[in-house]
Amino acid sequence: IKHCEEVASKCEFDTDWGMGNHFIDRSGVADVIECGKEHRQLAEWLRKYQKIEQILDDYDLEAWEILEKIKEVTE
Repeated sequence: IKHCEEVASKCEFDTDWGMGNHFIDRSGVADVIECGKEHRQLAEWLRKYQKIEQILDDYDLEAWEILEKIKEVTE
């Protein structure tokens, strides 16, 4: 998660700083912006996964037990 956030921040910084100093051409800006967005999204997904893992640990349940409970409720 930390790595994803660092890459996303670096992409934002590089885009702002690089464009101002003409190090990044306009076509490269879109790639850098997209890379930053993808890393932010991955960090968000990883945080959600961490929360799910914590819940499983807190309740001492296996993932399959959770899925069975969800099936019971939705049937």
